[in-house]
Order: sequence, then C-alpha cells, then structure tokens
Amino acid sequence: MERKLTGLFLGAGASYNVSMPLVWELTAELKNWLTVEKLKRFNAGWKQEGGGHPDEVIEDFISVLARGDLHYESILGYLEVQSRRQRSLSSDYHSLYAWLVQMIYYTLYFKHVKGADFIVRNLELYRGVVHLYEENTPLWVFSLNHDSIIEMIAKK
Repeated sequence: MERKLTGLFLGAGASYNVSMPLVWELTAELKNWLTVEKLKRFNAGWKQEGGGHPDEVIEDFISVLARGDLHYESILGYLEVQSRRQRSLSSDYHSLYAWLVQMIYYTLYFKHVKGADFIVRNLELYRGVVHLYEENTPLWVFSLNHDSIIEMIAKK
C-alpha cells in the first residue's frame, strides 16, 4: 500500500487571529520600545559591566532602526551581514544580533503568557488542522511563525 504524505505550511499570518503580530506590527512595537535614548542607556550600562559596543556600531544600529523600509527580520539580517563584513567589529554586531533576537523572543513569549486564556479559547479557529491530521497521518507541519500556536493546537 502506498503511503500518502501530507505537509501543512503555515505562513506568518496563521496565528494573527489569536493576537500574534504580523512582521510590521512586531517591528513597530520593537521600535517604539527600543528608542535611541534607551539603546544608548543600555550600551552605557553594558560598558559599566565590562561589555558594551563601540559608538560607531551603536550609531550604525540606530540608523538601521530608524529606516522605515526595514522590518525586524531585515534589521536582523543587516546585523548578521555586518558581523561577517566588519571583521574588527564582528563580535559587536553578532552580540547585538543575539540580543535583538532575545528581545523579539521575550516580546512574543510575553504575548503568549499574557494572552494564554484568549489563545486557548480561540484554538477552535484552527479545527481544520485536526481534520487534516485525522485524514493524513503523519501530518508534517512547517511554520514560519515565531510563536507556539501549532504546538498548542497539537496539544489540544
């Protein structure tokens, strides 16, 4: 008997109905939170602790954050490229990249924690996934999302 394999590909908007932001919404939230003044205060604090970054790296990062045509994924991509291109500043760009990834993670994590009841109440919106699973075992799921909605659906 030939085995049928099915894959479900979830795009970035798949969890929008349970209050997870799209790329531009998350970008706006991050940019509103990470002001120039705040970033400079963070860097001053990091320097006091023996770390921190050269002013030229912080100023470059600020200029990239100010660009309205770049969303957070593009900003991360820029930092990643700079960490390879700017050999003498590689660790500074990589460190900012890792820090920004962590800030994005925590932003989404706290959206899950604060909105858990709402998310659980609205998992019914995804009942079609259950039918796909019942008819297609195994069901391979591929997601572009940074959230854990698919895991919550699977658990339910």
